[in-house]
Amino acid sequence: MTMRKTGMALLLLMLIPALGVTVQAGQTTSTSTTPPPPPPAPPLTGLQKALGLTASQVSELQSLLQSQQAGMQTLVNNLRTAQQALQTVLKGTDTNAVGSATLAVQSAQTALENAHKANQQALMAVLTTSQQQIINDFLLIAQNGGPGPFGAGPGGERGRGGPPQRGGPRP
Repeated sequence: MTMRKTGMALLLLMLIPALGVTVQAGQTTSTSTTPPPPPPAPPLTGLQKALGLTASQVSELQSLLQSQQAGMQTLVNNLRTAQQALQTVLKGTDTNAVGSATLAVQSAQTALENAHKANQQALMAVLTTSQQQIINDFLLIAQNGGPGPFGAGPGGERGRGGPPQRGGPRP
């Protein structure tokens, strides 16, 4: 299994519930002669391939993601509202209002983080020990500066040093 596939698996597993994102095939109407793009792959296809998920696991993960979506969207909206309120009160001179708005943003962030962790734990519980280890190994590598979910390290595609130079070191 490649690091890129594992990264995509991690991306799906961790970010979809956090962001409350759904993947839906929409219909496109176009007057041009180019054919419409193909519908997106089912949401867990990449994850299924990368981790070797069973049909039962895919079904359970899909159910969990659907059940988590509404709650996460509400929390994201609450955070957005709190941030907008903070921006509004920052334009004024009422320090008490700024303090209250800041606390509201922090509270909304904490609620979102806690829900994300709980959702992540529920999703991880569906996986086998070896599948969980793949995710945990990837997280460890990514946290230590290794390739992230999109395949590039901190310094670009080839890591911190970038591509090798031709002709040896420069003076």
